[in-house]
Amino acid sequence: MQKVDKKIGILLPYKNISFGVFESSKITTDQVKTNLLNLLLTIKGERHMQPTFGINLYKLIFEQNTEDLQDKIKQEIITSIETWLPYVVIKDIDIFYINEDDFKSNKVTVKVDYGVIFNDTFFDTITFKLNNLA
Repeated sequence: MQKVDKKIGILLPYKNISFGVFESSKITTDQVKTNLLNLLLTIKGERHMQPTFGINLYKLIFEQNTEDLQDKIKQEIITSIETWLPYVVIKDIDIFYINEDDFKSNKVTVKVDYGVIFNDTFFDTITFKLNNLA
């Protein structure tokens, strides 16, 4: 029996493995992670014909740094994942909002612990940073 080598989708970040060919995922868990990262890094309105796809994280980092801001960020993530990736289960969301210098930059680190339920339960983590240089 011959093993079938099927590619599911393109992985993020893009890696050009040969001219015009990007690295592709071959297992579902890798593609789920790529899909989640794509959702989290896309700004609502950025995608043509899908204006509600994405999350407004880049807009939220301009808001006043309060305890409510972290709740807004978490809710934005939860709502978008439930809408666009219903097969993803959120285990935990941690947000680290750091003001290094009130006049120079704001940095937000978001850590999402998530899972996907197939035959067995699969859990992984995505951590990414958003920087706004004012």
